[in-house]
Amino acid sequence: MQYFVEEEFLGQAVPFITAIGATGALAGEIALRFDEAGVAIERGEFTADLSTLTSDRPRRDQAIRDRWLESSRFPIATFAASEVVNLPADAALGQDVPFQVQGDMTIRDVTNPITWDMTARVDGGMMTGAATTFFYMKEYGFDPPDVAGILRVTDGVTVTVNFVAQETP
Repeated sequence: MQYFVEEEFLGQAVPFITAIGATGALAGEIALRFDEAGVAIERGEFTADLSTLTSDRPRRDQAIRDRWLESSRFPIATFAASEVVNLPADAALGQDVPFQVQGDMTIRDVTNPITWDMTARVDGGMMTGAATTFFYMKEYGFDPPDVAGILRVTDGVTVTVNFVAQETP
């Protein structure tokens, strides 16, 4: 999982740069039901350990953990998937298929509905793909980072998750 935010440093020729952080501490499972009506989510919950997010700047990581995400108090973000939408009628095994998954995401004990834009491929018993979403930090109870006006982050986070799911017997 990666996050992308825009940082602004005063006095720089390029006012915004994209800060990228990542974690591999993700887990979850999903149970899908396939029938003539399409695909339905019977069960799906995913977690990410926010206390393990790292970027190219350890100082940034520590500030995010301590002051904004408060990951010592709220280490886990969750997404509870509820519905598959916009799945193409001609979706086929072995093809990249675009669709959306809706559900509720919880960060810092604040839960909001959210939609992930997905591209997935099912081949044999394996599903691979990527999911992307965008949200505002204020929606989850914290202001964007601002360090004495020297460093300011715009209020908007893009999150991308690359995933591999294995069918279980």
